[in-house]
Amino acid sequence: MGTVLIGCLALGKARLPRSSPVMFAAAYLALVSGFAASGVAVDRGEHWTHVVYLVLLWGVAPLVATYYAEVRGVLPTAAWTFVLVQTSSAVVAIYQAVAGGTILGLGSHYGRAVGLNGHMNILGLLSGVALMLLMGTRAAPAQLRFVAIVLNLAGVLVSGSLSALIATSVGALVVLAVQRVPLRRVVGAAAVLGILLWGVTALSGQTTQFLTPLERVAQTTGQTEKIGTLEERSNTVAYAWARISDDPWFGAGLDDRSGATFNGETLTHSIPFRVWFQGGIALFIGWLLVFGAAATSVARAVKERRGAGPAGTLVVLMAFSVTAATLQQPYFWLPFVAAWAALNVTTGREPRGDDDQHREELEHPHGGRVLATGG
Repeated sequence: MGTVLIGCLALGKARLPRSSPVMFAAAYLALVSGFAASGVAVDRGEHWTHVVYLVLLWGVAPLVATYYAEVRGVLPTAAWTFVLVQTSSAVVAIYQAVAGGTILGLGSHYGRAVGLNGHMNILGLLSGVALMLLMGTRAAPAQLRFVAIVLNLAGVLVSGSLSALIATSVGALVVLAVQRVPLRRVVGAAAVLGILLWGVTALSGQTTQFLTPLERVAQTTGQTEKIGTLEERSNTVAYAWARISDDPWFGAGLDDRSGATFNGETLTHSIPFRVWFQGGIALFIGWLLVFGAAATSVARAVKERRGAGPAGTLVVLMAFSVTAATLQQPYFWLPFVAAWAALNVTTGREPRGDDDQHREELEHPHGGRVLATGG
């Protein structure tokens, strides 16, 4: 990824986004945190790999993404490709959950499907992102879009990820707020969701291959004999906070061995605590700048009634990261940067020349067929 970003810079394929001062400050703080924590990092090579990764993500990737957001057809094509692939993964996940089958060696684990994503939480998160893009556009025939929405919602459910389900719900509210959807349509959508949940619950009585959301709540909170996650995640946060209290300034190092928590293996499952624990106060402030700028973009989208899809995407990603180990994950940051760039192009500026047409193409690509920014 680094080679691609540097190559794009060398070829001049970069544009300064509206939030470029914030991004440069965040990248600089990531670099500062790297030097501050390098002395105590267990694996200095991996530590610096992750530092450079964050510097590129925060300081370079937004420039390249903004350039391509202004090139007609690039983000719409990328968005449609992502939705197609992720919907296919959701279909595989449904098969894994209902039939207990495996595809490419991938099956369900502890009653949770993984689709083609390889992990249940990644399936849940990315199905949620696909949902935001589908909800945020008037593209494609309504019947086809409805089927894709149902399939990806099912993908979220059979993943068994409560974090993804909650994040998707919050993101959907933001999409509806941007679109100013009438209350009757919200009620109708809620009814469809209720029917789908009922169907999932009824189906669970016919198979033991997957867990319903209520069963996942019981499992997560330790009310079953199966592996729970709430206590484990709470333990990682408690461990991180104890280390922060001991030394809030310099961090423990950004490599995974330095980030291991209470059991010597599991990383902190909450991005604000993890960046502070492993990167010190500098990285924590840098993260605040990045998420603060993204939240500002979402608020602008709601105000201007533009960019429903990427606004919902950013909310899903940010909400999910509060209870997940996403700091160094490409599946988290790539859609984050792309959605942010899409919002920078479609909101907060007066159109010039043919910008009106381009903005419409971004929001409803190919004659109403772009998912990149919704609308």
